[in-house]
Amino acid sequence: LILEIVLLAMEGDKLSVAQGFSSIKMLRVLRVVRVARIIRVMKFFRELRMMVTSLISSMKPLVWVIMCLFLVLFIFGICFTSGASGYIITQRTGGLELDPEVVELYSDLPTSCLSLFMALTGGDDWKVFYTTLMRMHFIYALLFLFFMTFGLFAVMNVVTAVFVEAARQQQLIDKENVVHEELQAKFQSKASIADVFRELDSSGDG
Repeated sequence: LILEIVLLAMEGDKLSVAQGFSSIKMLRVLRVVRVARIIRVMKFFRELRMMVTSLISSMKPLVWVIMCLFLVLFIFGICFTSGASGYIITQRTGGLELDPEVVELYSDLPTSCLSLFMALTGGDDWKVFYTTLMRMHFIYALLFLFFMTFGLFAVMNVVTAVFVEAARQQQLIDKENVVHEELQAKFQSKASIADVFRELDSSGDG
């Protein structure tokens, strides 16, 4: 910001006072310094820029991940909700007391999906969900174990691989952009320095 103010002051001074080549020389030297400063700042914030661009580029894969995860939760949620509904009907028909955890965790489809999501992401100890299903029927407990195995070792690994690949692709693009910008900055610096030396060589004898 200070450098920009100096540049504006020098340009205004050049227009108003018309000091000639001395102002032009100073302006171009300051521009060379500004280019070098930009390059240094770019290198300093490279990791931050890569993190931000990687997060932005992962938005599209994130949408597909959410859809895939929702589909898995929806399918297994239907199975467990159906089993819980049959269990509750059987208990009521037999005049038995209802299991409060079955009602709390699997009473309807949204609740079942939320319970599965919590078990998969560590929102609660999955042993609670397993033992509740075991009281319903051991088949549902085995199905839950399959869900946890599939979710942890298949879905989560695929999700991680998708995000890592997106970050890697963005890193390659970022490297190409940095190299291109640095080359352009170097060419501009060389051109500015050459202009300064040509103006300093007013006699033309080198």
